[in-house]
Amino acid sequence: MPRPSFKNIGLRRDLNLADLQSKDLALNNVLNNLVVGSDNKSFSGGDLDAIKGISNSTVTNRDIGLMAGLAVKNTILEDGELVDRIATPVITVKNQLDTIIATTNDPPFFNGGDGLIARFYDTDQIATNLSKNTTGVTLIAPNEDPQVTKPFWNNGVFEFSNKLDDTLGGANGLIQWQGFYVPDASGPSTFSFETTGLVMLEVADEFGDLQVVQNTFAEERQITHKSEMINELSVTLDNIDARTVIIGDEITAAFDASGNPILASEISAGLFVDGVGKTSVTFNTAISVPDEAVLTYSIANKIGSDAFRFAHTEATLEKYVPIEIRLSYWYSEEDTNYFNKYIDANLTTNIKDSGNWPYWYLYQTIPAEFDENSFKGFYDNRLLTGGGEIGPTEVNFSTQYAKWLSISPLTVTYAPPLRFANALRAEYTLNMIQDSNICSTTATSPFTDNIEIGNKIITPAFTKGTSVTDISRNNIIIVNGTASGDATIAVKFLDHRGFLDTQAGTSIGNDVTIDTTEGLKVGTVVVCENNPAGSDYIRVTSISSIRTFTTNIALNLTGLEEVFFYSDKGLNNNSLNNFCIGTLGREIAVTASPGDTQLVLNDATGFGLNNVIQSSPYLAEIDPSDTSTLTRIIAIDTNTNTITINKPVEAGDDMVAGTTVVICPTDTTQNKEACVIPLNTAPPFVGTLEGLRTTDGLGATVGLQMTNANSVLKVRDFVAENATATELSLGDALAYDKTIPITFNGTVYRALASTS
Repeated sequence: MPRPSFKNIGLRRDLNLADLQSKDLALNNVLNNLVVGSDNKSFSGGDLDAIKGISNSTVTNRDIGLMAGLAVKNTILEDGELVDRIATPVITVKNQLDTIIATTNDPPFFNGGDGLIARFYDTDQIATNLSKNTTGVTLIAPNEDPQVTKPFWNNGVFEFSNKLDDTLGGANGLIQWQGFYVPDASGPSTFSFETTGLVMLEVADEFGDLQVVQNTFAEERQITHKSEMINELSVTLDNIDARTVIIGDEITAAFDASGNPILASEISAGLFVDGVGKTSVTFNTAISVPDEAVLTYSIANKIGSDAFRFAHTEATLEKYVPIEIRLSYWYSEEDTNYFNKYIDANLTTNIKDSGNWPYWYLYQTIPAEFDENSFKGFYDNRLLTGGGEIGPTEVNFSTQYAKWLSISPLTVTYAPPLRFANALRAEYTLNMIQDSNICSTTATSPFTDNIEIGNKIITPAFTKGTSVTDISRNNIIIVNGTASGDATIAVKFLDHRGFLDTQAGTSIGNDVTIDTTEGLKVGTVVVCENNPAGSDYIRVTSISSIRTFTTNIALNLTGLEEVFFYSDKGLNNNSLNNFCIGTLGREIAVTASPGDTQLVLNDATGFGLNNVIQSSPYLAEIDPSDTSTLTRIIAIDTNTNTITINKPVEAGDDMVAGTTVVICPTDTTQNKEACVIPLNTAPPFVGTLEGLRTTDGLGATVGLQMTNANSVLKVRDFVAENATATELSLGDALAYDKTIPITFNGTVYRALASTS
């Protein structure tokens, strides 16, 4: 009987779709009509290109879900209502990321590192005869290349159940991380490590050269102690020897200079290292050792099983300034099986509590330069809390000026220092390193109290004008200059508000001699350490030459002393400095009437004949193309402070006392009234402590007088103070001969008045 035959149609399950002739076509068939949009477009395999290979990544459903709602939308007016619509053309996530990267740079400037680069070596690639002088370079045997190099850092915690890396030939070997640490805060950063392996840490010095700060190069290390100690917990070591010791080291042997065993009972009971300093080691029990004693420090019983620790603090780091580091971690015994291999790195800063060391603090490389239009450029050129400069310091043409916009009112509350004690914020002793901009505090309190960002630092170690840019409380002070040499020196911190300059000077009477008077002007406030007492400001009253000036109060300098200059104003307009050279302001002392050619000023000194005088609208308007329109001074009487002008006061209102006139150089052809801020804003009134008062035209105050019967005085509020109320009845003889009509809401009321 013929056997039944079967024909297989379709795919074999055991081949897991490997027998598909076209995977793309198959996927399209599966997705066909799965989703059909309003435009009759269906879902296809091409729509899934964005997630190809996602199964081989760490991306989860939750990660994809977090991307919901990221599409950029525009708000448009539709049928009279504002609605949100996805932007056209569509702005993809990649577009958004590209914009972020272009702004923040790649890698990003702030906490944007991607971890350190790790190089993996087999045990036979580790150099032999390691010593206390070994470095991260000499730790590797000559001409040996790593088995693999890759980014390898998450939170600084690494545990290995078997091999350090699958590419290594054995279970042991060496990992060496190298890159840059970027602190998030100025001041100390502490790197703490717990490990079961041999370890070496190197940190760059102020010159950028890597220096070994921890070098546990072998399981056992013999150290010769140079000084005797009797029943002490701590011993003093050479700093190179001290950096080879690690917390948890066990003293396994000890001998005197003659080779005789010592510390037998202590070693038998267990003698361990509890603490390590730069030049000291502290034990768990007090010991006595003679000179030249040799102690063996060992982790042989702990390596690969029990943890030992060390920490290193960089005390003088500046925020966001990278520092190079190199960390080496290894097990050198090829045939030894270690069941507990790990290293745990932790970080502590002024704003980060002790804990793991996230990868974003660590950079594989640091870009040589950042785009000035990026956020790094913005950060470097930002206006600091303590002030700074906006735009170029020297302006040669108009396009160099920088625009400055404030969305809040500009409030100036500046008051110049009356005496040096008012300018001095603090005086402390600081440690400085040549070519460094970081000053560290000494052990003397109060360290950094009373110092502000922006304060001027006065010391021979820095050039004048150096300012404080950052403070790590009670740790370091960062300035915008570099020290001229290593020093521990007293430093004065002066208030930076209004600070102009400091120069060494001498004085005779009211005359002061300095290096240069450039930048000074009449009115500048002067202080020095031995200012005479008094309640009046010491000011520059005149500038005699390029090196000398006079003050209103004698400085009484005893030899060459430092003189400090402060602005007399909280806001200075320097935009007209060149335009306004030689221009000054004066006040009218007596009201002048239209047609007058003589003006009485409050001061008729400081100018000469033929000077141009301006005061709108009282003096003739200037036509720059016609010099005949200029009003000039043709006579001066300094005894009466009276000047005569070639053109009369213009028709119109009186030129009342207190009006400001601007006196310009003889070659002036333009209006320069903008050069002088009105000296008196009260005219046509007179300013008093109680407010504005009317004047008789000669500067004296008088009551309000209205001689024109048709005059109208408009007031917002009417208040009668110290008035006596009298109840009137019809028929009473009223002592008045005038009435003052008062209109309120269309109704006229009359106030009774008398001229007697």
